[in-house]
Amino acid sequence: MSAEDPSNVPDAKRNLGIDTNDETSSGRYRDASEVTGVSVAKINSDEKFSTHSSNDEDGLLSLTLTTNAENFSFALPLRQFTKLEVVTAREIETILRWHHLFVGMGVLFTLILVILTNTAFLEIFYTPKDQGWTHDIRFYRPPLGLVWFLQVMALPMFLYVLALCLIFSTRIFTLKPQSRTKEQYWVVFLLMAMVLYLNPIFALAKINDVLVHPNEPWKMWSTHDWFQWLQTVSKVLRTSGFTATTIFYVWASMHSYRILESNINFMFYLPKVLIVAIYVAAKTTVVFTYKIYASELMFASFFGMISVYKAAQKWHTPGVIVASLLFVFELGLGIYIFIEYLRTKRKLKNADYLKYRSKQIGFRFFVYHNMTFYAVFISMYLILLLGLPNGSNVFALLLRNLESSFFEVHDMLFGIQIPLLAYCTVEAYVNLPSDALGFKGWFAPQLPRGQGAEKSELEPITYRKREPPSLHGVVSDLRVNCFVMQTHVTLFNFAWLVYYWDTPKVENFKLTQDVFRFTIAEYIKDENTDTHVLVVDGEDRIVIVFKGTTSTKNLKTDVNMFYANARALLPTKLGETDPQGDEQACDNPLLKTRNWRRAKVHKGFAVAYGAVASRLLSIVKKLQDQKRRPVFLTGHSLGGALATLCSLDLFLRLGMTRKEIFVSTFGAPRVGNWHFWNIYDENVPIHWRIVVGPDVVAKLPKVGYAHVGKKVLLTVDGDLFIDPNSLELNMWSGDVASILYHRKASYLLAMRAWCERHHGDEYLPEFWPFPVSKDDTKRFQHAMVRSTTKSGFLASPRPVVNKRARIMLLDAMVNALDEGGHFEPRIVARWCKLAEGLIERAAAAEELL
Repeated sequence: MSAEDPSNVPDAKRNLGIDTNDETSSGRYRDASEVTGVSVAKINSDEKFSTHSSNDEDGLLSLTLTTNAENFSFALPLRQFTKLEVVTAREIETILRWHHLFVGMGVLFTLILVILTNTAFLEIFYTPKDQGWTHDIRFYRPPLGLVWFLQVMALPMFLYVLALCLIFSTRIFTLKPQSRTKEQYWVVFLLMAMVLYLNPIFALAKINDVLVHPNEPWKMWSTHDWFQWLQTVSKVLRTSGFTATTIFYVWASMHSYRILESNINFMFYLPKVLIVAIYVAAKTTVVFTYKIYASELMFASFFGMISVYKAAQKWHTPGVIVASLLFVFELGLGIYIFIEYLRTKRKLKNADYLKYRSKQIGFRFFVYHNMTFYAVFISMYLILLLGLPNGSNVFALLLRNLESSFFEVHDMLFGIQIPLLAYCTVEAYVNLPSDALGFKGWFAPQLPRGQGAEKSELEPITYRKREPPSLHGVVSDLRVNCFVMQTHVTLFNFAWLVYYWDTPKVENFKLTQDVFRFTIAEYIKDENTDTHVLVVDGEDRIVIVFKGTTSTKNLKTDVNMFYANARALLPTKLGETDPQGDEQACDNPLLKTRNWRRAKVHKGFAVAYGAVASRLLSIVKKLQDQKRRPVFLTGHSLGGALATLCSLDLFLRLGMTRKEIFVSTFGAPRVGNWHFWNIYDENVPIHWRIVVGPDVVAKLPKVGYAHVGKKVLLTVDGDLFIDPNSLELNMWSGDVASILYHRKASYLLAMRAWCERHHGDEYLPEFWPFPVSKDDTKRFQHAMVRSTTKSGFLASPRPVVNKRARIMLLDAMVNALDEGGHFEPRIVARWCKLAEGLIERAAAAEELL
């Protein structure tokens, strides 16, 4: 391993416009005053390495000193967030897998049951054809073992939903009132209705009458008047509760997702409660008036009426009228709820996707979860209603002289109750507070796993275009779930710059402007693996930049996809330079966990990183001893993989906290297995894995490897999705995977397209003048021309009032310059910044031509 000749470093720095003055730990930069020769007072004295003030920091181009895009990230409501607001893409995938599993189990059990009741369990009552009967009455008689199973299983299912209701309600009502959401109250009522719906009264009666006392009528509950009354009341409560809460919950939720700013008021509830009350009252009235027991599900009563009356060959007029009127009412209500869905979908489509990301994801999850559940639940219910032999309902109708009509399924419901319990569990889970982590989280708040984890990490993902001003460095500004475009543009510049370092290209590379205060502390190069690292020393941060694949040696590193034990690589031992630190690192309890013992990493990446790790960590430790600062790591392709390994090494070996490590990778491949992912994400939470959608390298290696960090997807159409899940990606058609999209130019153009279309001229990313070919530009040119994105963003979203204010302020500045020979430094500095911004925009436009 060798480093670049120190004598060459100053020359390279001078070519880049970097001050090599050794009297300070950070280089100066030429500001507007130096360009014009005018003595100008320093503006924003707290500005350090970070680009807290871009060329347009004073808002001269947009006149939006504090835009919504800047504010919403750190103007989160002061309340307890729900899990659905902070859920990760990986968690959503896990929830949906379990949801699909239980739905599949319920469907399979129901279909098998219907087949058996029509074959092995089928019995036929032969009707007298000479009395006008055209067909026989079919009913089923399952074996006692199955009857016992179905009735006994009703008890644990009831106890489960009862416990779920009590636990969820207790967890919610222990929160402060201002921390509770309306949706959480709705879920409480939903669970209470499910407790009524799954009450085991009928199962207990069947166990007593059919299984325990089949030959003792005097001991049967069904022969007593008190049970007949209890049965009727139970049916009414069961049906009414299920009907009212399910309809209201779906309807209200569909509506609430399009209320973006204002609060839910009385008029939100009034029409919903009124219509649902009329519907439930109608069902209850016909029970006591005509003894017509309608189904708890919409549309099912009509089909149940046809099935029963057709089999009985008796068409009871009140029953036909009631079922028909209910069907018409339900059809109209269903259409209206669907219209609510379309209105909400349209509203969210036109809303700022990143500003209302939690609403966007919540709505898509709610729609998918409820759509799949109710589609399956209603379908399976209708299969039971129409597929089970309905002899019992026919006999109940005929023996009571058409006085009792049952349009419902009152037996064999176990199959559809499985997905029902899963549905209730998921709806309760996603509405828990965000600090409900793991099983214990159902009962009490929990902190995220990992050393030094904080509750602030349990916040929704947000977006900013610029870094916030800071008076105390940037450690407090490093938020786990806030994506700052300016920071990643800066790191991307370094990720590209490292490709030029130690090559002839660096001699000809000149920055049009140097807005950062930094020096190149060290350049490390290993000849055997051709691994290159650039260490950047800034006032408020250290930047570690790894070079990607450029040589045959790098390709050998990439294809060496065998496993290596993570514990054999990390933490790096510094030997004689810091033996005490080596001992302390080995005592880390994390290294004794089961996950760490099973953690595996890509062998090629491990060898490449190991070749430079010792010297790299020694340099970082020296810089940290001089001044404690967070470390930012970046790299493109292979460089991103090495940055990932290094970030965990900083945590394990140098004892840096999770808020002091910031990782941004571009087109990085997978690094380790699932155990490595588990360890990494728990302890290095600020990791943004930026990927251009069709980039094939970012999808490798596949088998046995898992990506770490939060994915940031850039599309060729100029869209950006942070930690996207499968429900979000349905909005994006995608492109054919290609190695061309792995090029650094593709990442530059994708980020520029997003900023141009989303921010317009309010924010122009400060990309350094790297070459972009015409072929690269063609792949993204359409994204920079169209006026809107698939997410509904306008290319220039500024309101007219800001344009008017811009003109007025520019006019005032012209007048100020024309007042005489005295030039106010503040006015001159603003004009210089404005001119620099216009020049930068013109240069960027020329690169695209």
